[in-house]
Amino acid sequence: MRRRSNISLYGNTSCKYGNTMFGTNDLNFNSNSYSQEFNDLKHFLKTTFLIPLINRKINLLNLNAFNFEYITKKLTSYSHEFQDADIFLKLIDVIRSAMEIANENALYTGAMHNDAKNTTLSYHTQTVEFLPEIQLYIHLYGEPQKCGDFDNERVIKIRKILQATGMATYDNIKKQLGQLGFEEENIKIKI
Repeated sequence: MRRRSNISLYGNTSCKYGNTMFGTNDLNFNSNSYSQEFNDLKHFLKTTFLIPLINRKINLLNLNAFNFEYITKKLTSYSHEFQDADIFLKLIDVIRSAMEIANENALYTGAMHNDAKNTTLSYHTQTVEFLPEIQLYIHLYGEPQKCGDFDNERVIKIRKILQATGMATYDNIKKQLGQLGFEEENIKIKI
């Protein structure tokens, strides 16, 4: 595999021109001329996923994990237009894997330090991801008592906000739900 020039994982470029991985360029002239939407997507990836991953803020990554489906669709649509899109798709896979490993470690550490029974048997299975609106519902209101016992009105409102905003963070969605008439004291936050 050949190394691509003009791309730096840390957002800097040593070349005279060309965009960095996060969509910024050092000089005004640019040989790659990315669209503004693609640059915004790269900046969103940096601020929402890469920086929290580097700072080991797994809780923040878990709260914003609902964006993976949207970002993957966008990057797939750009993969024919820009050569960098496949790098970002692989980066999303790496971030998902890192989150899965960190969550498993937290689970095992909790089981080790809590009063776990000696007869515990655990299996490693693939993580099942819910739809983005269901993930947000669980983070905001907690898991329902019975499987599939979600408040459909709230799920529909979350879905409408996601469709209207595209790239949104957990905090932005929470604020918009507050504007729709939900009171802050009714919103539970799991950390």
